[in-house]
Amino acid sequence: MLVGRKGVKSAPRAPANLAKRTVSIPTGSVFEASLAKLGVPDLRIQQVLGAVQQSELIAEVNRGERDLVVVDSHVWEAERHWNRNATVLFPIARKRTIAWAVHPEAKQLKAALDLFIQERALVAHAGRTWAGDLAGVKKHRVLRVLTRNNAVSYFLLRGEAAGFDHDLVKRFADGLDVRLQMVVPPSHADLVPWLLQGKGDVIAASYTVSPERGKHVAFSVPYLEIQELLLQRASEPLLKSVDDLRGRRIRVRPGSSYLATLERLRARGAHLTIELARPDEETEQLIAGVASGEVDLTVADSHIYQAERVWRTDIVAAFPLDPGEKKQLAFAVRPADRELKAALDRFVRQAYKGLEYNLAWRRYFEDGRIATEVRAQDAGTLQGLSSWDPLFRKYAERYGFDWRLLAAQAYQESRFDPQARSLAGALGLFQVLPRTAKEMGFVRLEDPEEGAHAGIKHLSRMADRLETTLPVQQRMRFALAAYNCGWGHLADARQLARAKALDPDKWFKNVERAMLLLQRPEYYARARHGYVRGTEPVRYVSEIQTRYE
Repeated sequence: MLVGRKGVKSAPRAPANLAKRTVSIPTGSVFEASLAKLGVPDLRIQQVLGAVQQSELIAEVNRGERDLVVVDSHVWEAERHWNRNATVLFPIARKRTIAWAVHPEAKQLKAALDLFIQERALVAHAGRTWAGDLAGVKKHRVLRVLTRNNAVSYFLLRGEAAGFDHDLVKRFADGLDVRLQMVVPPSHADLVPWLLQGKGDVIAASYTVSPERGKHVAFSVPYLEIQELLLQRASEPLLKSVDDLRGRRIRVRPGSSYLATLERLRARGAHLTIELARPDEETEQLIAGVASGEVDLTVADSHIYQAERVWRTDIVAAFPLDPGEKKQLAFAVRPADRELKAALDRFVRQAYKGLEYNLAWRRYFEDGRIATEVRAQDAGTLQGLSSWDPLFRKYAERYGFDWRLLAAQAYQESRFDPQARSLAGALGLFQVLPRTAKEMGFVRLEDPEEGAHAGIKHLSRMADRLETTLPVQQRMRFALAAYNCGWGHLADARQLARAKALDPDKWFKNVERAMLLLQRPEYYARARHGYVRGTEPVRYVSEIQTRYE
């Protein structure tokens, strides 16, 4: 980017205006070659000697000590807020790639760096912040849900996202035709700050409606009514009322609705000893502490207690803290996001206690099978993401992928079933067509190792056909799309994206939109490879991306 001082009338606004002007650049940079390509006569390039940083050059322009400088766009974005008198005039070169460099013989180091960059690039967008109501959600085509990792709200089982709150917001996101991204802040106390900072769009974390919280967020129509229960060990005499709590210690999380209720009871004269848990401690962890004797008593919402009781018998509910009151759980949004709140309200009214709502309720609060498997996973009796993780790791190292991305893809393809067979005849963990496998030298796709190797090698072939100048996250998304719908359809979609003034080098919101257009006759009739069921690769890439995150 060419940077100059703001408010200068003679500032160049196009390359032709650089004739007889002096532009400063760091010595040894590629900026000299980029300026030379502009072909501007009498352009004077001043190389600034020494270990000068681009940020220093921007600061000198800001102070009026230099006329024009060239800097990288990401450096400008990091420095612009501190240099209000400087401004970007126009780009000198677009999409110039940067990378780390290692010794040619340091192949293991290069492989490790490549995997590190691949992992970070695929989730880099997760750290970005924005706020924009329902229109913003649809613009970015993703609903970011702030939640907590526990057995009620959100957890991963065999690589698949689950949880009562998760399942509800997944249905809501599907109705909006956007991707769901679950965001887990460090602690419960971070849920509202992260929402207000634009790190998420909705809080879905079994979040209790309260007047105090309502000062900062807007609540949707409630989707569940609960009571707050005092929990104790099943082996002890049952406590019957608040009067039995003298001399007992109740541990709850700071900032929780439980703490507010206990403090209200104490203000009314109840003799309570309250202990504060860690801010990041989940209610189910405190329940486990009660069962083991580490914690004396705790408080839990009735639905959390019910989820725990489907698999354990060592804790019981003594009594409701406030027998005459039922509390409400709801989604929370920023107060200004009125359209998003209205959409959530409509969803809750339509979904509440309907078929899918009731099925989700039975799945998490009545059926003990999921709870038992989750606890086995937490205890380490279920290892990793799947039984095939060693295969994913082995071939990920050979072909330069993150094994977790391959696990996410294998789950998408076969639900980790090596005997899976599609209607089109695709076989194995990665659902490779026999003719494609034969081209690569594979014949026994039902064999887990051969099926995994065939799929991962095919994905590598797709990635290798793409330009090496593409950002790594875009190469991976394009490779996945090509794996799903074929190289030719991806090429058609990128060409159509360019024709529609979309970015042919970006998948989300650009090439994926062109892929959807290729379902329509006016577009696929002119495409080299014809019709494609565009919703399939769009959903394929989106779901693998979400599972990988």
